[in-house]
Amino acid sequence: MAEKQTPRERRRARTAQAILDAALAIIAEQGLQALSIREIAQRIEYSPSGLYEYYASKDEILDALIAQGLAQLNEMLAHVPSGESASEWLFAIGEAYLAFAREHEQLYALIFGHIFSPSGLVTSLDQLQHNSAYGQLRHCIQTGVERGAFILPSGESIEQQVYSTWALLHGLAMLRMTRVSAVTGIDAINQQVLRSAFAHLNRA
Repeated sequence: MAEKQTPRERRRARTAQAILDAALAIIAEQGLQALSIREIAQRIEYSPSGLYEYYASKDEILDALIAQGLAQLNEMLAHVPSGESASEWLFAIGEAYLAFAREHEQLYALIFGHIFSPSGLVTSLDQLQHNSAYGQLRHCIQTGVERGAFILPSGESIEQQVYSTWALLHGLAMLRMTRVSAVTGIDAINQQVLRSAFAHLNRA
């Protein structure tokens, strides 16, 4: 059982979260370039020096935002029901992924667009297993293959298929946020793209 937090620990947790909420609001309103410790402090009526008791730098705040965003994405995908078939399960995961990107545009863009340290770079597909959302996508596809519901194209590994599927989802999410955001019925179009792609996997 987790230890009960003291009143002081709860206050610190609330302040730390308020800092993250303010940072994300600033990014949404003015862009990443407008984010600063001073701007965050002003937003939550706190002293700039006081913020350093919680986060050592602006980059540390961004890291915490990214970690929180990935956790939210993972939780959203974790609640996707497995459905009656692997195909429907995969489609539901895809829809949930696109919904997260649509509902949290600035956070999604930050997750995949901000890397300030080489340690944040992925150097092999194996490292993506540590990304829980990617891991859930892999679990779904691997389960479908094991059940005989999905048949991989000749010479393609599960890892390649998972990466291809993730690339499709990410591409649709980014296009929805940028170049094709004004296209009438874009969400319905994206749903059809997913169904077509996953149908191909079913009959490969």
